[in-house]
Amino acid sequence: MKIGLAIVGAFITDESMIYKSMNSGDMNYDFDEHLILIDGCPPNKSEEDKEKYRKYVENLNIISSTDYELINFDTNIYFKSMIGLITNFLDIDYWLIIQDDVVLDDLNIEEILEDMIRLDANIISFPHKKIEKSTHWFNLIEDSECGKYQKCHGWSERTFLFRTESFKKLIKKEKGGKNVNNFIDTIYNKKMKTIKWKKSSEEDKMDYWENWKCYISKDILHKHLVGKRKN
Repeated sequence: MKIGLAIVGAFITDESMIYKSMNSGDMNYDFDEHLILIDGCPPNKSEEDKEKYRKYVENLNIISSTDYELINFDTNIYFKSMIGLITNFLDIDYWLIIQDDVVLDDLNIEEILEDMIRLDANIISFPHKKIEKSTHWFNLIEDSECGKYQKCHGWSERTFLFRTESFKKLIKKEKGGKNVNNFIDTIYNKKMKTIKWKKSSEEDKMDYWENWKCYISKDILHKHLVGKRKN
């Protein structure tokens, strides 16, 4: 079983944040892949911003050269496409994703993978706080607590662990709308906002959940560093 770590980001105002992201999570595990994915510079940027972006990538190349492989995209393709590329072209069974403006709590990746396999989970999401009641983003499924985890309609892509084979099928299948085409967690969130969903039975909602099999962690969380994008 192969496990990869990807720090995923874009042009950001405070580049120190990505280094904090790189130093979070499980620092002791020897991942089969260590990647930094940096989205291309938005095409509407000024020449000054484009130069700042080039300098940012140069700095990352120097810092990451020993521990990470830096993949810098020529065009602005967004999060969903970046994840789609690594799931389709790299032979990795599970990926831990940490976005460049969050710090993940210390964790033991081997223990979490054991839990994930036991639960037959496709996604374990590490939220920004303990989710004790349903929100518009995390709709807790009643009577579904599984020790340190809980089944949930909805999840967050800021930092999460996923099973590659199932996840790449979801990325390919779910299309439609700007946010759905550019991001992934918005797919479930958009689904929950529809009138059809609100009128659906719990059984029908669970049928949809079976595609995602997403859980949230109750004890491992992330801290958002409040990064400002250079959009």
